[in-house]
Amino acid sequence: MLVREAKDVELARTLSHVAAVVCWLPVPTFDVTVFTQDGTDDLVEWVVRRYFR
Repeated sequence: MLVREAKDVELARTLSHVAAVVCWLPVPTFDVTVFTQDGTDDLVEWVVRRYFR
C-alpha cells in the first residue's frame, strides 16, 4: 500500500510539472493566477485532489 501511495505521489509530481507548463499556455480551463501565486507543493496537492479523488 505504501508503494502504491509513493507511486501516486510520484505520478502527481510529474503531472504537476506538466500542469505547470500547461498553465502558461492559453488554456481557458486553467486558472493561471492560482498557480503563479501558489507554490509547487500546492500545485502537487491540487493535482492529487483533482485526479486521485
